[in-house]
Parts: sequence; C-alpha cells; structure tokens
Amino acid sequence: MNHFWGHKEFYSIDLYGDEMAQPIENFVPIDNGLVFKAHVGEWGTAQDVVSAVNILHLQEVQHGINAVQDESVIDFLVERNIRLNITPTSNVLLGRVSDMKKHPIGQLYRKGVNVTINSDDVLIFDSDVSKEYLRLYQSGCLTAEELNDIRKNGLGMV
Repeated sequence: MNHFWGHKEFYSIDLYGDEMAQPIENFVPIDNGLVFKAHVGEWGTAQDVVSAVNILHLQEVQHGINAVQDESVIDFLVERNIRLNITPTSNVLLGRVSDMKKHPIGQLYRKGVNVTINSDDVLIFDSDVSKEYLRLYQSGCLTAEELNDIRKNGLGMV
C-alpha cells in the first residue's frame, strides 16, 4: 500500500457522506498534521456543527450553512476561525436553501465567519466555482467587493 502522508499534494482529509447516518462521535480524528474536515450542518443543526468541530477537532467544515440559525454558533466559528467551505448551488438544488438570494453565506460572511465558495459535483449540479461566484453576484446575495474578499481569503491573500 502506498501511503500519501507527507506528500505536499495531500493536505487534508475530508469526512463526507450522509451527515445524519450516524453520530459524529463514531469518527476519530487522524492526528497527522493534515487539515481535517467533515460534511456537517447542511442537513443537521447549528449545534451539530459545534459538536463536530469539538469532537473531531475540525479546522474546516464542508457546508455548515445551518450555523446561521444560532448566533452562539456563529460566534464560536468566528472565535476559532473555523472555515466553512460552502457550495451554494447544491444547497439550493437540494432544497436546503430556498433560493440563491437568500443563501446564508451572505449573513455568515457579514458576521465574520471565514467562508469559501465552492462547487459540488459538476455533472449533477451544472456548476463550477466561477458559476457559483456569478450566481451569488447576480442574485444579489453578495456584492462584487464581498466576493472578491472571499476569493482573496480563500487563496490565502488576506
């Protein structure tokens, strides 16, 4: 078996799948210096995001949009600089958000949460990162200045 530990091309491990399939406690963090992420808070609650971060020692959360439902969770994410990697089009198409204009990424960003804009499966959701930025702008969810700030932050330019 060829291990990838220590190779610069591999910098994170992503726990994904049905976030409601089993308790987050069933997963054990891997302590190897990699960024550890999990899909949580798209279907689950804001408190599920906090639990996952605390139990798995997450540095990033895939989705996490339901954090917007609880100010204390927003404060928690800001204080710990936990990044939410958000996929707006899939959130809308899966019915987690009613429409792009009302997507919670705008509220989360404006409250100081570290967010990035991402795309989910290109073939299923007919989206890529450029389309995500354009859709958020065209819907009025985020301004050009806000989108540029998120872009620079995601690239580590801030």
